[in-house]
Amino acid sequence: MTKRLIPAVVVALVLSTWSLGRATAEHFETLAEAQAAAAAQEKPLLIDFFADWCGPCKAFTKATSEDADIQKLLESVILYKVDAEKGDGIELAKTHEVHAYPTFMMVDAKLQPVDRWLGYSKDYFQSKMDNALVDVSTIEDKRARFEKSPSADLAARLAGVEEAYGRYAPAVAYYHKAQELDPGTSRAAEIFDATYSGYRSKEKVFDAAEVRKAADQALSGAEPGDILDICAQMAQVAKQNEDAPMRAQYLKTAIESTQSSQDPGVLARRESLMPEYMLYVEKNPAKAVELKRAAMREGWMEDAGQLNSYAWWAFENGVDQEEALALARKGIELAAPGRAKAQILDTAAELCNALNNCHESVDLTKLAMAEDPDSEYYKKQLDRFQEILASKD
Repeated sequence: MTKRLIPAVVVALVLSTWSLGRATAEHFETLAEAQAAAAAQEKPLLIDFFADWCGPCKAFTKATSEDADIQKLLESVILYKVDAEKGDGIELAKTHEVHAYPTFMMVDAKLQPVDRWLGYSKDYFQSKMDNALVDVSTIEDKRARFEKSPSADLAARLAGVEEAYGRYAPAVAYYHKAQELDPGTSRAAEIFDATYSGYRSKEKVFDAAEVRKAADQALSGAEPGDILDICAQMAQVAKQNEDAPMRAQYLKTAIESTQSSQDPGVLARRESLMPEYMLYVEKNPAKAVELKRAAMREGWMEDAGQLNSYAWWAFENGVDQEEALALARKGIELAAPGRAKAQILDTAAELCNALNNCHESVDLTKLAMAEDPDSEYYKKQLDRFQEILASKD
């Protein structure tokens, strides 16, 4: 199978940028300086739009200073790093329609886009860079060439660009065109990724039936790791649509189609799905709770975030809710003030409501509002719980 994006799902012109060779590094104070260097050295300019909270962004930054393979690859470009949530970076990210991090945009010396992609892992970045450097013509030039002489390679390149911009319908259309022009190369994985992303987008570009069709096509001949990823995503689609049979179907496929794998990564991913499998396929809530607790991180009972994670899982799945509420209360005591405490207060409020204690749900939500007063979500939660309470009085 071809690609699986990380989710997947990234300028204070803090603007530290490096054109990294194995022994030297250049620092650019402004985009104009980086642009001038790209022109002088006749190299493409690679803009890394990042956010300081983004894990994959941090992994890439670390790789630029520690990973010889990444450093060597970056010798072919001028790298310009942009904090997309600070200073002038906010406007630059807006101008270039950056909505997720990290977003990598390769441009020429005139700042005309050449290629674009989302996310970071070493293998994925190497693949995208190698592919981009093969053809450093602008995106508009690629479009013109495709219109004049369609090819599977150009269709796939343009599909990837559209997907990175969040234009999922044209991305899927280009992937289908690539499949049509080169039937021997499956694009099912790319089609599913773009369709699923379009389903999850604000615009809801695709519906559940369309993403399900794409998933089933992608599952045919998929590797175990891809099977688990696709099925986990489709279980979420089923959950959102309250389609229990569909949820069970994909969980069953995920677990039973990968049982012979010995790959450590596959085994870990499979283990993470076992609690849901026990709930929705085997119909064994007690075993699901046992497996979920066993899978929690070491020391989770003393970690507010982990306590919240377990309590929310119990709430969402309607199991172990009384114990989950007790754990949520413990998490409230451990949580740092502010957003983190507000989130676990909200979890406790939902559990109280599920256990028919609507009065406490209201009280807990008021506390959440005090911890995170700018959040509109908790205001809506308060209205909701008050309405439930009024209907029972």
